[in-house]
Amino acid sequence: MKKNEMFSKSLTFMKIQESLKYLYKSFFDFIYPPFCYTCDERLKESERLVCEKCWNSFKPYEGGIKIEKKELNIPGKTNFSECYLTYNYNEKTLKLIHIFKYSKKSSLSIRMGKKLGEVIKKNNFEKKFDMIIPVPLHKSRERERGFNQSDLLSRFASSESGIPLFKNIVIRTKNNKSQSQLSYKERIENVKNIFRVKQPEMIKDKEIILIDDIITTGLTVNSCCGELKKHGAKEIICMAVIHPVEK
Repeated sequence: MKKNEMFSKSLTFMKIQESLKYLYKSFFDFIYPPFCYTCDERLKESERLVCEKCWNSFKPYEGGIKIEKKELNIPGKTNFSECYLTYNYNEKTLKLIHIFKYSKKSSLSIRMGKKLGEVIKKNNFEKKFDMIIPVPLHKSRERERGFNQSDLLSRFASSESGIPLFKNIVIRTKNNKSQSQLSYKERIENVKNIFRVKQPEMIKDKEIILIDDIITTGLTVNSCCGELKKHGAKEIICMAVIHPVEK
């Protein structure tokens, strides 16, 4: 084969490669639009979904944010001892949670879950607590969404902190309405008797971290903690990504 022919074929091959790269990038940009979901700025090539500037702006102090029980709205007994958050509540962090849950951007759970794990380590909780349990979704809701957001967050919190994850100890027995659409009185009724412990022997005298994506009034996590306490859990703390301050 002559040199000119070889060069021509090589050039053609390179052009095909470049065309394929362009098509791949165009397809990838369609799946992951090259703009930050929280601030709409253009993403760098190494960034996906949310830009580094936004991630850094979400960061609170290293030990997380501790919510005082009086900041929640739980009538009667509180079934957990403490509650911690990873990020301050604002328009961007709320948007982050909505994108994660309702736009099915499950990859966002990696960074948020690891941040939960970092808060666990910063407070030395890995030396005290025996297990991480995610707040369960009802099976039909999980099938509809494609994943349980609390489960995904818990997986990465577990891998980061070293505390083992147990996701099938407690289940949600009722496909109750979303709390966000209800009045406060309706919320109280909506979370009554919606959880059941399947393996009570696994939690007896154990110290547990219960993880959810967002805590508002605290009614849902308190209901879940009440069921765990009823079956012998020694101590429970709750952790979430954000909490909107409600007055």
